[in-house]
Amino acid sequence: MSTHAKPKEKPEAPKPWYCLSLSQQIVVGLIVGVIGGYVVSVSYDNSDAGKAAREAVLAWPNLIKDIFLHLIRMMVAPLVFASLVVGIAGHEDIKKVGRIAVKSLVYFEVLSGLALFVGLLLVNVIQPGAGMVISGISFPPVSSPRWLRATCCRSLHSRSCLPSRSPWRVMRENRCSNFAAACAM
Repeated sequence: MSTHAKPKEKPEAPKPWYCLSLSQQIVVGLIVGVIGGYVVSVSYDNSDAGKAAREAVLAWPNLIKDIFLHLIRMMVAPLVFASLVVGIAGHEDIKKVGRIAVKSLVYFEVLSGLALFVGLLLVNVIQPGAGMVISGISFPPVSSPRWLRATCCRSLHSRSCLPSRSPWRVMRENRCSNFAAACAM
């Protein structure tokens, strides 16, 4: 009989206090964000100078937020596509892949139709935004003529400063230089 003695494993050293887990980092970030938002909202009054100063203070966090959200949106489509390709390539039986494809297509169509029905029902019952005023643009009540509602809402959608949701739209609209200049600041 051979007896091999296992080397003694060193016990793990305790982590320093500043090495937080991911969930602890999220909670700390949430608390810091709430406190920071409260401080900024209380620090500036509602005069024109106060609003301008508040916007200047919030410019950088808004830029970081926009870049982060655009990067996430850019990753969703390739990630879903790659997941589907890997999932399909991993199956050996083509008939099984076909059955899964038909089931998932039916599932997608049924749930999309259900979501559409629920959304239209709730919009027609609740009528969100009816009679709302935004920055001097008043939305007419639902009972007004359709052409009047279309005229009022058209001015909101014609703004070119609205953020794009895809990198291809940014490239097509030739706004890449604006995005690069914002990142270089």
